[in-house]
Amino acid sequence: MSTWIDERLADFFDKNSGKYLNNDIFSQIYSKLIEYEQTNPAFYHTELKRIRDLQNCVAYARKDGFLAGIREGMRAAIKERVKKILKEGYKGEDFIDNLYFSKSEIKELIQEVQECRTNQA
Repeated sequence: MSTWIDERLADFFDKNSGKYLNNDIFSQIYSKLIEYEQTNPAFYHTELKRIRDLQNCVAYARKDGFLAGIREGMRAAIKERVKKILKEGYKGEDFIDNLYFSKSEIKELIQEVQECRTNQA
């Protein structure tokens, strides 16, 4: 049984697999594991803990990577704004107030983030 689980997990982490980072694999594993709850409880609980821990690690990594991507995107947007402002002739600290985003830009960013989160779920 553990070999079957390990094969599914190998698919999950294989970039060339059609199941690469696809959370459906966890549902398949849980469905298969439930068969062992009565017949082999020690195996069931050990594997269940291992799979839950792994799933939580993956979820945390996705969230952390998502937030890092947002930070990187905001940094790139600010950098582009600074370039534009410098081209317009502002110097040094004169343009700091112009770095802030308008309400409509912030609403647009919030909508993009919400759409990203929906697509990741």
